[in-house]
Amino acid sequence: MSQMIREMLSQQTTAPPKKGRHSVVRNEIVRSAIIFVEQHDSECPLVSELAAATSVSERTLRVAFQECFGMGPLRYLKLRTLDQVHAALQNADFSLTTVTRIAMQFGIWELGRFARDYRLRFAELPSETLRRQPGRVPSPDALTGTPYLGGLVQMRPANLTGDQERWADQAL
Repeated sequence: MSQMIREMLSQQTTAPPKKGRHSVVRNEIVRSAIIFVEQHDSECPLVSELAAATSVSERTLRVAFQECFGMGPLRYLKLRTLDQVHAALQNADFSLTTVTRIAMQFGIWELGRFARDYRLRFAELPSETLRRQPGRVPSPDALTGTPYLGGLVQMRPANLTGDQERWADQAL
């Protein structure tokens, strides 16, 4: 993701400014927002704070992020946090820390949602990353489901009884 950010920031928009309102280049808006986020790295900024820091409305900020990254600022911040936690877990000693402690250092309080999002992004649980020796790649069967379009398709066991099968159909 950091390579994508560098490439985006190095590009200049060549579209001529529209008549009427004062126009700000979208890349400059996003660049200012990213600088603000990096300067306040220990905090978890809100979209409204990013908009205030870049002197634009929240809507303009969302449009700028959408044009530059294909996602809004909230999604960008979430992915950035997941990447930071992933790096911290890879570098941590599992005998000295826990996933909860590291997640809370990055302002994550909803641990169940965090574990789900982490698993969707990195194809393993945070605890597996913490326990994994540096340099070892996660096994392909680390998931109980099959990765599909950014989500998980749950695999249903084949040996279900009638009641269990009806319950499984309702759950999926």
